[in-house]
Amino acid sequence: MSRGIVLITVIITVVVLIILALVTVHIMIQQAYIAEHKIKRLRAFFIAKAGLVHALERLRNGDDPSVISNEDLDIDNDGTSDADIQIDPPINNPGSPLNGTRPISVTVNY
Repeated sequence: MSRGIVLITVIITVVVLIILALVTVHIMIQQAYIAEHKIKRLRAFFIAKAGLVHALERLRNGDDPSVISNEDLDIDNDGTSDADIQIDPPINNPGSPLNGTRPISVTVNY
């Protein structure tokens, strides 16, 4: 009789430990995905920032905005298009302090 109770106790303990191990592995995998996504978002943010600085510097140097617009900028030299720069036409609103300025947007796919 006591052997049966010990066997049932051992089986229950092993099942509980297996469930705990599976839950722990699942949580670790989810945390790895979350960390990877955060890294990709931060990388995309800084690539976009670099693309914006690049576009502003080219505008300061007097380059034609139509040449800069829709430019694919390879920030990390890996051969992929990291940042797409779009420079819109100047804002034409005489009463606005933004009159004559150009909206610049940088798109990064991550």
